[in-house]
This record gives sequence, structure tokens and C-alpha cells, in this order.
Amino acid sequence: MVSIAIPARNPQTGETAPFAVREFNANVKAVPGPYKTAVPALITRQGTFAGSGLEAGSGSEKWEVREIKGSENVISLAFEYQRGAPTRTKSELRLRSPVDPAFFRLYRFDAGMDVVKGATDERVKNLVFNTAGTEMKRFFDGTHTIISVTVIPWYVREVFLP
Repeated sequence: MVSIAIPARNPQTGETAPFAVREFNANVKAVPGPYKTAVPALITRQGTFAGSGLEAGSGSEKWEVREIKGSENVISLAFEYQRGAPTRTKSELRLRSPVDPAFFRLYRFDAGMDVVKGATDERVKNLVFNTAGTEMKRFFDGTHTIISVTVIPWYVREVFLP
């Protein structure tokens, strides 16, 4: 599954939360999903890691997400990177539905995060991000800039309903 989430603020309560505005799911039985925004998709991913001895090594990622209906909406991402030591991160996220803003799921996660592109680190090479399709133009109008890339080598998540 690949999800596009957009931060928004509730004007009545002032609460800020991400909203799952579109999810692409390879499992057609999971559509439309709990947020009612999932569509069936073909998702392909290739990842590699290489290194020897005590060196950090290198890696690469290549993703393509293609909506099954008409195959018009496509997201592709590819990059190479120098690996680093992941930082253990424990956090909590309340993800809401734009279809029913009162609905949310609480995610608690424990993950190893390696920020390979960010404010203080630039270990990414050959980064290519493209989108196509009418809906994707609503989210990515050509003025977007990738400011961060995080590789997550391990991820444990608990999901709670209110």
C-alpha cells in the first residue's frame, strides 16, 4: 500500500492531523479501506543493499504505483543512497479520513529511520520522482520539491481505533 496524506487543521478545535486523501492498495479486498480513499493498484518495488565488513554500504529503491482503473494515475520513485546507522524512533500518529473527518486510527510505531536526504544530510544520488494522471496533478503540480527521504529498514506498528 502507498498512501498520500496531507496535513490539515480543524477550524473548530484547532487540532492538526494528517488526512489519508488517497491510498493505492495492491489488495483489492482492502478497497476502499478504513479511510474510504483507497483504490486498487499495481505496486512494484525493487530494493537492494550492498556492503562488506564494517562499512555502512549502499542501497537503492525503485517504486512504481499504478492505479488499476485506466492506469492513468502513476507515481514512480527511484534513488540510490549511502547507508547510515538507523535512529530508533517511537512515535504516535492519528490519521484521519477526509470522507468522515470524525473517523481516525491511532498508530503507535517503533522504527529504525535512516534519513538519507534532509536538512543536515545528503546521501542520495540519482533521485527521480515522477507522477502522471489527472488526480496526481492535484497533489503534485510541478512546483513540488523533495526535501526529505527516509529509509526505514525495520518498522513495528500497533493500530488502535477510538
